[in-house]
Amino acid sequence: NVYSWAVEPDVVDCLVDKSLFRAQLESLELPHPKTLPIDSAEDLGAVPAHLFEHAFFKPHESYHFLQACGVKAVFVTSRSDAENKLKSIQEKGLKVVLQEYIPGPPTAHYFIDGYLPKGSTDMRLLARQRLRMYPSDFGNSTDMVTVDLEEVRPAVETLDVLFRSIGYHGIFSAEFKFDRRDAKFKILEVNCRPWWYIDFADRCGLHVSQYAYQEALGEPVDPYDSYKLDKRGVYPINDWAARQENLRNQKEEQSLFQLIRTWLLGYQPIFSWNDPLPAIVHFLPLAKGAIISLLSAKKRT
Repeated sequence: NVYSWAVEPDVVDCLVDKSLFRAQLESLELPHPKTLPIDSAEDLGAVPAHLFEHAFFKPHESYHFLQACGVKAVFVTSRSDAENKLKSIQEKGLKVVLQEYIPGPPTAHYFIDGYLPKGSTDMRLLARQRLRMYPSDFGNSTDMVTVDLEEVRPAVETLDVLFRSIGYHGIFSAEFKFDRRDAKFKILEVNCRPWWYIDFADRCGLHVSQYAYQEALGEPVDPYDSYKLDKRGVYPINDWAARQENLRNQKEEQSLFQLIRTWLLGYQPIFSWNDPLPAIVHFLPLAKGAIISLLSAKKRT
């Protein structure tokens, strides 16, 4: 059977469905943000009042929530605010959990990308630290750097326990946030699929697509040793938006020269010196829009 290497659907569900994920983490006593199942306004009535000061609704299933609401998650500010937002969310046929928001800047986020061959306990891993993100609340990384696995060893141990317990194998990208309040790496989610920056991982030495291809064909998976450290990965368009947002919020930012230098020296998901055409095609509509906006602004003045 050519699909004998595939992961069982219930294992995938355990990672994709945030309610099932919460239950699994709690049963294993793994570090994670306080997360509560919320099925009705009555459930909100049992939530301690202080939790609403730093909490948000997180969907059971992210894709349809993003399509319906236009965001990845929704902050709440009080019990009444949570009740109103829950009603609006449920009217769209969506389910959510209430999760504590761990304080800290984008640099408190760490990702462990990797591949685990079936029947093996030897995870092929790469660790990266987020440096900037957009949007600032529930956004995606726009600037990142690879770090040594030893810096995030507790997070690696969490993943090992989780995957052993549910029997997961294959491609993954797990997100953690370092909670300075108790000095723990707390797992936020695991994407059991290729992610945005899979090419960045490949350039750094972690070839997850190749491993998956080899295993699907029943071939031996290439050996893996290590990856390049201190390598930057940037998405210039989104990174510029992140920088502008930080400046508006009066957060300290690097100089424009430093920013452009990072873009030129870092790995980018679209631009490549030996194949620049995709980036040109990608940037042209954006440049056109910027010029039209500039000309329209001049006409108004």
